[in-house]
Amino acid sequence: MEEMSMEQVLGLVLKLEAQAKEIVKEATDRRDALPEDVERRLSEMREKYLKEAEHRISVIRDSEAEVLSKELDAVRSEHDEQMKRLERASAERSAEWAELIFRNVVGDVADVQV
Repeated sequence: MEEMSMEQVLGLVLKLEAQAKEIVKEATDRRDALPEDVERRLSEMREKYLKEAEHRISVIRDSEAEVLSKELDAVRSEHDEQMKRLERASAERSAEWAELIFRNVVGDVADVQV
């Protein structure tokens, strides 16, 4: 094994010191950049999840609107059917109902004594 001269030892020490300083500088730079990096990543995640939530809300809203529209159509259809039945009954029995109402209001003429 070769002996190193004092100059070689000092050169090696200076080289190692420079490398150590570079490592420390890189670590310090990363540490200093960490809060900004974390905030940027959090912001990206917030934006991503907000967009996903908005999309899900839109899908649910559309789905609910479709269900409500179908239910409303069914109610309208049932209403129309009931109105048709009522109109048929009215057409068939209106004279009978008018007579019944007249008798209930005025009374039967045969029951009246002069």
